Amino acid sequence: MSFFKDCVQADKKTFLNAEEFAETHTLKLDGFSPIEAVCLVDTIQTQKAGKVSSYGLFVNQVRVFIDAALLPVVPAEGELVELDEFYYTVVSVSQEMGIDVLVLEGYRDV
Repeated sequence: MSFFKDCVQADKKTFLNAEEFAETHTLKLDGFSPIEAVCLVDTIQTQKAGKVSSYGLFVNQVRVFIDAALLPVVPAEGELVELDEFYYTVVSVSQEMGIDVLVLEGYRDV
């Protein structure tokens, strides 16, 4: 393995370390049992723009960074995923150096 790949693997272990940045979350993909996984969850909440009837409705966009080896399958766009007892729709999925990045959206009212 090259020096660069060794450095990336070391960074991955730090990035997904429960004592550093990550936390344990429960993730359930459609058709599979829930898994407890150490991952990093980044949440962005914005108010839904558009119709007057959407006043007070917020979109939670969540990015989940998880070790690619922990997921039984890569979820498809539009699929429903449960994260810590909340349901989200998969907006996009990418893999960056062995880490799956799931972008999820769910609606919450305030």
